[in-house]
Amino acid sequence: MPKPFLITTDVAATFIVRCKNQETTPANLKAARERVYYLAKHAVLTRHGGGKRGQALWDLHELAEPYRQTTIIELP
Repeated sequence: MPKPFLITTDVAATFIVRCKNQETTPANLKAARERVYYLAKHAVLTRHGGGKRGQALWDLHELAEPYRQTTIIELP
């Protein structure tokens, strides 16, 4: 398993929006942030970092997994 590449929730939301080829509007970013927390709640993503608002970190490798079939993703 590769070493986690941790990103903030805002970066994770931007990643999801761009994978879906959507505009980075406030509404799309909000929906993507909600998706990140939904995936964490259902044990698809591992939450790293603190439990307070704005302290959560997410592994980009886990986050990219659902989009690997539709988008070319190169991770470090």
